[in-house]
Formats: sequence, structure tokens, C-alpha cells
Amino acid sequence: MASQHNRTHHFTSVLVTLSLLAFLFLVAATDLKSGNAARDKAPNPRFYAVQDLLDTGGSFYLYSDTKGLFKKYATQFQTILNNPQMPPETSRIAGIADKVVDRLGVYGLQDVGASAIMDNGMRRMKMFIGSADGRDKGCLSLLGGNPHPLTILDRVSASTLLLLNMDCNEQAAWQLLRDAALDADGLKDLDKALQELNVQSNLDVAALVPSLGGEITFVVDVPSERLQTPKPMPRFALLWRVKNVDAYSKIAASMQKDNLLDAEKTEGKLRMMPFKVLADPSIPPITPVLATDGEYLYVSNDTDYVKDLSAGSKTPLRNSEAFKKLSVNIPTEGNGCFYSSPDAYEKMLGMLDKYADKTPDNPLPALLANAKKQQQPSTGNFTVRVNRPDGILYVGHGMLPALGMLPAVGAGGLASIAVPNFLEAQVRSKVSRAQSDMRSLATAIESYYVDNNKFPVSSEDVSLTPFGKVVQQNPALKQQTTFRTNFGQKVGQPIPVMTLTTPVSYITSYPGDPFGIKGAGTPFCYYNAQELGWLLWSCGPDGEYNMTLEDAKKVYNPAVPNPTKELLTGVGASGKSLTYDATNGTTSSGDIWRVKQ
Repeated sequence: MASQHNRTHHFTSVLVTLSLLAFLFLVAATDLKSGNAARDKAPNPRFYAVQDLLDTGGSFYLYSDTKGLFKKYATQFQTILNNPQMPPETSRIAGIADKVVDRLGVYGLQDVGASAIMDNGMRRMKMFIGSADGRDKGCLSLLGGNPHPLTILDRVSASTLLLLNMDCNEQAAWQLLRDAALDADGLKDLDKALQELNVQSNLDVAALVPSLGGEITFVVDVPSERLQTPKPMPRFALLWRVKNVDAYSKIAASMQKDNLLDAEKTEGKLRMMPFKVLADPSIPPITPVLATDGEYLYVSNDTDYVKDLSAGSKTPLRNSEAFKKLSVNIPTEGNGCFYSSPDAYEKMLGMLDKYADKTPDNPLPALLANAKKQQQPSTGNFTVRVNRPDGILYVGHGMLPALGMLPAVGAGGLASIAVPNFLEAQVRSKVSRAQSDMRSLATAIESYYVDNNKFPVSSEDVSLTPFGKVVQQNPALKQQTTFRTNFGQKVGQPIPVMTLTTPVSYITSYPGDPFGIKGAGTPFCYYNAQELGWLLWSCGPDGEYNMTLEDAKKVYNPAVPNPTKELLTGVGASGKSLTYDATNGTTSSGDIWRVKQ
């Protein structure tokens, strides 16, 4: 049985490696067929240089010289597209694609090699990708600098299931993005999109990039022992090394604008802002948080996990027996690593099974049962990426890095179940918030009427009413291409019309619409129906106002009992439902409203 398992393991390793390198070797094979390689009798010094990096004498070895091949075939393809019979636009697009591909460093790829050899009862895999441009151009320029000690292994705990760590050059990535956009004649569009993002979310990406510190880590640990729940949720965390707290401050400000975060808490050097979560039995008890300790920016589903990561584990992964076995004869310095524990796959399947909906039409339980049946003993995986002047080298125990990342599918499966539920809970929380705030506004409006025998003024875009000219007082709504009515303010008079906040405070401030299209500070729409009634509405989860002022005038009649059938079931000028109904989908169309009945 053991020999059969080893043969299966060997075949799988070879198959996966062949799959990953298929394109490169097919390209090289095509060139051999054309006779180019046959005419070149001189030894290839790169073959021996790469051979020194790989393991010879094992069960698997491949090398491919790809220098100039990608450019050669791209040129041939370009010649075809330059045919006068082809549309001129085709040639232009191909020219842009050629610039972008060159910018990414694809034309500089000169060779690829891979090997496998048995080492301490495990298969040691190596893969090298060489570039004539070195690490100064294209995608390889994004992967960080020289090798260094992997200190993340001392920060995460021995109970870690999955770890993906990598050096990155954010400034180079930002410049590459802009250069590629310039090549594609899309730099103006990129800048416009970033400007709109800054206006809508208060997030300046260009100002954010310099504060990032060149290292990203994603880690999955076992469920928290502090939370006893029948549906355990593993602890996830994203760690991004930072140079200062600017990234935390900018991202927090953006999220606070949309009312997604609670007040900041501090514990020592750790600053934390919990995400607002609505208690919901459909999701496990989680405590998501955005945090920083000045060294890393953290985003996690577990506040206590962030505290543990910031402090550094008392029983680090590096000291665990599983890791010690996997890391024998693997480089101790590098620019990133991937680790999966020997039991990661089994534990992920177990947690997925607890979340799977046991209904007849759901195929997931059967798929999980079959996966468990076919599951074989795993040694786990530890792979290190080492940057070299002429390319990048991957060295790992277990199967090839791509195959070793299969347990991440389990983490992705759990996330695909938990994250949508969490997001839906966030939407439901906002719906409840909108309804609650409109109830408070309704009380203030009715109290205003008792004192003044009229309702507060509403404004259209420079509208004339029996009370004089009124203006929209909220700048967020002024920027809208289609104007929305709201609480107005009289102008051109010695004494301004009273509002709900002054001189009598019927409400301390106008609450913002949680779904406001210009951010959570945008107020609810308000319509004064000629002093006979009023209508309040929010744009709802779809972020669009489906009910215009003209729609409101048609479907709201204060002289009849409300809400009317037209308001409940009607369709606005946009062709979408006027009324939001969660049974149509959490983010379905329709507005959330409250009306004087």
C-alpha cells in the first residue's frame, strides 16, 4: 500500500508540474520542430546555471529555454493583424497589447526549470523562472528585494493551518499599473476612476501607497478556544506591513464615512476599530476588526487573534514539530513562503461539513463526503520563494506550490459561506438603521407640526413655494445629476424658516442615509405634500434612488389612507420597484420609505 501511495503521489506531482509548465514547454517544443534549436550547436550556459539551482538524479527534471520565443510569436501574430484586410482598430489594439505584455516582462522570460527528488521521506520540489531583465522589469519587479529571515514564522502560532506570506513592492506595482494604463491610452480614465473613489469613499490610493511596507501575509488558524459554538469558524487575518499609521488612518476614515466601524479602542500600542456587526444566528459569533500596531495593518474576523498576532506567539510556528520536519533542507531566508499543516485539509473539510446546508438539492454534502473518502495522509507543505538576480526560485517540501495551496480551497469555501452571510447581515443592519432613523425624523416632523401648524419646508432645485424661495442645504445632494428633494432652508428673508434643529431642537441633527450615494452623510429624501402630509425615503441597498420626486407626487396622496397600493407595488420612471422588499434579495432594487399615514 505504501509503495502504491508513493507511486500515486509521484504521478500527481509530475502531472501538476507538467500542467503548470505546459505552455512554456509547448512553445519550446514548437521552436525545436522548426529546426531553430537544431541549428544551434553551441552549449547553452543557462542550462548549467539553472541545473546548479535544481536537484538532479531525482524522479523528475525539466528545463526549457524560452529566450526570445514569446517576442518571436508575438511579432508573427502582429504581422497577421497588420494585414490591410484587417480592420485598423485590430492592429491598434494589438499594438497596445504588445506594449502591455512587454511592460509586464513576459518577453524577458528566458528559461524555466523544475525538479523533484525524495528527501527525508518527502518530495522536495524546486522550480525556477529566469528573466533576462532580472528583477528590474515587469512582474518580477513587484516581488521585493533580497532574501531575508522569514520573521513571520515567529509571529504566527504553531496551530496555524495555512500561511501565505510574500514580499511585494507596492510602489513598483503602482507605477506598473500607471505605465500599463498609459500604454493602453487609459491613464486619464484611471485617474478619473481614482478621483471618483476619493470623492465617494474618501480614499486617496496614490497617497496610501507610500505608507505601505512591502510585505503581505494571509493566515488561517484554528477556531478560537474562547468561543464555544456548534459551528466553529477558523480565525482569518490579513497582515500588511506598514511604514507608519497613515494607511490605518486613511482606510479607517473611509470606512467611517460609510458608518462601518465603531469607535476606536486602544490596548498598548494596538489601535483597533471593530466592524459594526448585527447579531445574526446565521453566522457564527465573530468580532471583525481593523487594527494597527505601527508595524502591521490588520484585518481579521477575530479581535483576540489580532492581539495574539501583534504580541507574537508564545508557541510560534517555527518551533512546531510539523514545521521542523517540513523545513529540513529548505532555505531559511527568502522573500515569502507558503505553509499548510498536515491536518489543514482534514480540518477544513470538517468545518465546511458543519456549514453545509443539508438540503436535498445541495450537492455540497455529497462532494464533501466523497472528498473525505478519497483523502490520503498528507505531509503538509512548506515552500519558500527566493529572489535571485536572474529570476525567482521556489523550493518546497510536499507537492508543487500550486498543489500545496489546495487546502486554501477549504478556507475559500468557508469564506464563501461566511462572508456573504456577514455582508447580508451588514445590509440588514443598515436597513434597520434607516428605518429607525426615519422613525425619529417622523416624530420630529410631527412635533414641528404641532408647534407650527405646518410641516418643515422641502426643497427642489431652486423651487418657489408659498413660503418663498428655498435652497437645498446639503452639498452632497447638490452634486447629483438628478436632484432629490430634501429638507430646505428659506433664503432672501430677514428671518430664515425654522428647521427641525433650530431654533427649537426637535431633533439634534439630520441623520444620514446609511445607503447614501454620496456616502453615509447624505440625508434622507423628504417631500412636503403641500402641508397635507410628508414622505421620507432612503435609496436602499442598491444605492440608487428608484423613486424620483415626480414618482413621489404620483404615488403619495395624503388625502387617502397610506401606504397606497401604488406605493407598495409601483414601478418608477427608472423601471425599477419603488419599494424595497428584502424577500426579493438583500440588495434588490427599491427605496426604503416612511410616510404620514
